[in-house]
Amino acid sequence: MRRLTPACLAQTLAQTLARTLARTLARTLARTLAVTLLCLLWPAGSAFAACQIDTRPVAFGVVDVTRLNDSNGEIALNCTIATEVEVALSSSEAPGQRYMAGPDGGRLTYDLYPDATRSVPWGDGTGNGATQPVLNDGESTTRLPIYGRVPQQAAVPPGAYSDSLTVLVNF
Repeated sequence: MRRLTPACLAQTLAQTLARTLARTLARTLARTLAVTLLCLLWPAGSAFAACQIDTRPVAFGVVDVTRLNDSNGEIALNCTIATEVEVALSSSEAPGQRYMAGPDGGRLTYDLYPDATRSVPWGDGTGNGATQPVLNDGESTTRLPIYGRVPQQAAVPPGAYSDSLTVLVNF
């Protein structure tokens, strides 16, 4: 039968304690690192914003395709806290094209703009125009005017024309 000497017992305890401490330290360090990364990525006091939009459509009325036809609409944005977002207008058409569909396959070309000069189309940031940066203070409504234009174009069949857009709010 072997006897456990005090030196051997001390060495065994030291090795066991060292392994336990190393595992505990590794777990604690991993948790601390994870919490530190989370705190860096999600600063104290941060909160999720919830935003609501309302729209007033752009309605062109009776269009004369031999001249420019302008109309206005609006997007109203309300967020629960101060939030900076990008507002995009997405169309079901191919990038760079926006049409209203009408009778007998008629397509009436139009575009939407964020400013009265109608210089840069309002789109979804791909091929059909830029998105619009918006800062909402979390207390009041941010109103975004929409300026629409139907340019001169070839005649289309008479009748009602319409299109549907999606307003995207990107955080």
